[in-house]
Amino acid sequence: MSAILLQYISIIALCHTLHVMLTTATNQSPCYPSGSIACKIYNLTKLDCRARNLVCIPPIPNNASLTALTCKRNQLNVIPDEAFNGLHNLLDLDLSSNNISSLYDNSFIGLNRLLILDLSSNNIEHLSGIAFIGLVSLHTLDLRFNLIISLSTTSFAALTSLKALYIDFGSLTNVTNTPFIGLSSLQSLTYEIDADSDCVDTKQFFAGLTNLDNLEIFAFEISSDTRGFHSHLLQSIKQVLKVFRSQNLQILDLNSNEISTVDREDAIFLSNLTYLDLSNNQLTMLSNLQYMNKIQTLRLGGNKIRNVPESFLFKSNHPELQSLDLNNNLLECDCSVMALRNWLLTDKKVYLYGYSADDNVYNYRCFSPVSKHGLSVTEIHLDCKSKLWMYITIGVACLLVVIIATILIVRYLWHIQYIRFILFNRRPYQNYLVNENDDIIDNDDEDGVPRYDAYVIYHGQDEDWVDGELLANIEEGEEPFRLCLKTRDIRAGRPIFNELSLHIQRSRKVIAILSPHFVDDNWCHFELNMAHRRVLEENPNVLILVLLEELPQRRLTLLLRQLFCRVQCFRWPGDGYGQYLFWQRLREELKRPVPLDRRFQR
Repeated sequence: MSAILLQYISIIALCHTLHVMLTTATNQSPCYPSGSIACKIYNLTKLDCRARNLVCIPPIPNNASLTALTCKRNQLNVIPDEAFNGLHNLLDLDLSSNNISSLYDNSFIGLNRLLILDLSSNNIEHLSGIAFIGLVSLHTLDLRFNLIISLSTTSFAALTSLKALYIDFGSLTNVTNTPFIGLSSLQSLTYEIDADSDCVDTKQFFAGLTNLDNLEIFAFEISSDTRGFHSHLLQSIKQVLKVFRSQNLQILDLNSNEISTVDREDAIFLSNLTYLDLSNNQLTMLSNLQYMNKIQTLRLGGNKIRNVPESFLFKSNHPELQSLDLNNNLLECDCSVMALRNWLLTDKKVYLYGYSADDNVYNYRCFSPVSKHGLSVTEIHLDCKSKLWMYITIGVACLLVVIIATILIVRYLWHIQYIRFILFNRRPYQNYLVNENDDIIDNDDEDGVPRYDAYVIYHGQDEDWVDGELLANIEEGEEPFRLCLKTRDIRAGRPIFNELSLHIQRSRKVIAILSPHFVDDNWCHFELNMAHRRVLEENPNVLILVLLEELPQRRLTLLLRQLFCRVQCFRWPGDGYGQYLFWQRLREELKRPVPLDRRFQR
């Protein structure tokens, strides 16, 4: 107990001694303006000289216990040689917010254990090659908000243990290709980029940063030409990212850089990150940020995102996600927001920035439509039942209709052609009258009688029978009849459908030569349909069927079955006497007049 008491008394005595020394130094040192308050010491380890209007580094008593020294917000202009000599155990030195414009070559000599050096918010323009001599243990250096205009290959050569560097290049005009070549241990780089500078976007500039895993980029300033600035800024950022694309970066901060899109190429690079901050930019879509398998913290607040795709919220796309920031966006509260709403209400594993259980997700609010502006996303209730099955059903039905229609058109093409012809081509009937013998005559015929006794429908495969048998016995017999053959009598260069119809009408009767070839031919069926029309309008005697050989029942069309039941049919016999009788009966049938229904008289 007495030993502890003695130690406590000795500490109090040492503190008093240091205070007396500091007070004396304050009264005697030119670094303190008159009336200045002496620096304060805390626990014999921290010396606080902030805001003392110091114009130079004051004499500091050697103290092996001192680990932290703060001289921020003073009027320091230079750091002289060996300014901190004797403070061998100093770990943290803060010289920020002064007027320091230059560093001497041996300014920090003796600070072998120093870990953190803050020189931010000064007027430093040059970093000499040996300015940091002696800082062999330094791991954090802050040089932001200075006026650095030049960097050399040796500027950071002495900082072999440096792990974190904060710097900006707003005034950089003179730089060698590899200022960071000696910083192989650097893991974190935070710098502010000037969009008008062309010195920071080359591959050589960042050479040597082989172990970097944390990169933070900020815009240095915004010029009056914001559009040109944004374009140049984004180009500079892309060039920097290309340099580190092959490295194992894990943390990337691109906050407030006016970024509007993330290219697919950049998204592949970003997929290896564990921390990404794209907040306060101009992002409108998340399509290229869906597949980040390693991301743990993703900050996208303060953008212009309207829709959050359902696939973006899939756990499989972000299996390691722990924190997500989507607040203060321009969310469009239609059916597309329901996936986010349901996710906010059900997912309890991901920490949400801007979330307040009391305010019911206060910063996740609707921006549009106007009727829902300001409402919390979780308060939205919309009937958004999926209409996918309805669309699929309609699509399949339409597809089936198209398929069936195509099959029917292909299968009944000639029937359709015939129907179209009947509906839109009625002119052939306008030139025919009925004579006193109930025969159809052509107004153009001078003798007042039909041009042909019979029109012959046949297939090309049966042409030998027509030429060798039919013509020889009908046209060249004792009582010749005039037959119409499409291959001989139809005029060339005229519409084929009109010509067929015209010649069928100009014939008193129609002879159909039936054979298996006939049954399979669409042209024959087309002509037979025209003849059938005359059967319906005039008399069954108009049509004569000649069956050259038996037809399989399964191949007979409905029209042929009907005609077999209504009109005269002659079978071609195989013996000579039968053929004699065949020709005799056919001539008699051709001689028989055709009674005409008076309803069709003009």
